[in-house]
Amino acid sequence: MNVDTRVRCAAAPAPLQALDDVLAGRLGASGLRRVVLDPWRHGLSTLVHDGPSDAGSLAEGAELLRTKYKPGRKLTAYYQPPDAARGATPQLVVSWHAEPQATVGIGGSRDARVTVLVAPADPSMQHLRRLSRTDHVAELVARLTGRPIPEPGTVRLSTVRYRPGQRHVLRARTSTGAGWFLKTDRDDSGARAVEAAEVLGPLLARRCPAAAVAEPVGYSADDRAAVWRESSGQPLRYRLATDHAAGTRLVGLVGAALRVVHDAVPRLHPTVGHDAGAEVAATLRAGEHIAVLLPDVGATYAAVAADVAAGLDRLPGEAPGFTHGDLKCDNLLVDGDHLRILDLDRSSWADPALDLAKFLADLRWWFPPGERADAFVTALHAGYGTTEPSRWARARLLASLFQLKLAARRCAVHDLDWAVQVRDRVAAAAAVTGQLLAGRRSR
Repeated sequence: MNVDTRVRCAAAPAPLQALDDVLAGRLGASGLRRVVLDPWRHGLSTLVHDGPSDAGSLAEGAELLRTKYKPGRKLTAYYQPPDAARGATPQLVVSWHAEPQATVGIGGSRDARVTVLVAPADPSMQHLRRLSRTDHVAELVARLTGRPIPEPGTVRLSTVRYRPGQRHVLRARTSTGAGWFLKTDRDDSGARAVEAAEVLGPLLARRCPAAAVAEPVGYSADDRAAVWRESSGQPLRYRLATDHAAGTRLVGLVGAALRVVHDAVPRLHPTVGHDAGAEVAATLRAGEHIAVLLPDVGATYAAVAADVAAGLDRLPGEAPGFTHGDLKCDNLLVDGDHLRILDLDRSSWADPALDLAKFLADLRWWFPPGERADAFVTALHAGYGTTEPSRWARARLLASLFQLKLAARRCAVHDLDWAVQVRDRVAAAAAVTGQLLAGRRSR
């Protein structure tokens, strides 16, 4: 981060000022930054007075984790109190709304335009409260494994991700060292992920034994929760950054494992994922705030998306295959020379080029164009093996689309150099797209 992300609680709280201008984007990124870094002066003091008594103490000194801005509609900030990393205190979410809210969660300002939620509260996912009780988690794991947890009273829970209305991730550990992740979503994607892991695990064991998927414990329909055994290792991007030779081999292994997934015809759910057109639309939605806060960059962003869509229309397609749906370095754990694939929640039947494209875009995010990045891309090609040239052609174009989406989602609007980051990332996507399209026209 290039800005101190600790929340400042003003000694003399002021009433909310110019919220309409902030939400409309008329005060720019700096206006949004002032609100999320000093929520006390922008509605939280009134909310705390009328709402939950512990919200103020949680907010004081908290770290801002994430900001999500929907122009003209809502600004949401996710905070982690000082002790939350140790599981001692819950995370909280504050939202500023353009219109009064009929349901304000556990606390709301007098005008119902500022709301707060403190974990495990989630009006749309009430089962999160059960999953936040250690006795319930001990019973759940025992039921799914068929074995009681040794010393169930020693289970400790911590929040990994708290996203009200979307998804939550909890970590459970015992004093004996056993550990599990519990993931609950607003739909049944956890059930699909467990099913995918149960089928793909044996396939990888036979065809690519150095790679595996996360080990599922099972799925609880009542809790809408998938339970996974904790895996050892570190995210792939750290190995890529520290050991180029080993990283190149591991990227080749990613390619080989992904080819097994794409070539499999497993007994899996018939869920159909995004096609290229839907991905273009999703990318444009993700960049709405860029168009408002940086109109010139927003125009480039939209033009690149349109160029990608036009380029894809001129390429042959293929029948959908089974895809991971969220292939990126942080969803790939490395332990020695072995790879473990995580997060199958978005697996579906879709264009295999989408998986290749997302991974290419992620590599470009962490490693700008250069010798190292080129070697990684070459290794991915080699590991994946021979396939229809049009699949890679679509992947290269779609990677530019994912580069745009990463610029929209990973560049934090509360960061002081947000505008510089976004300009650079969008310009990089535009340059790659231009080279790809020029190359095709010259053939």
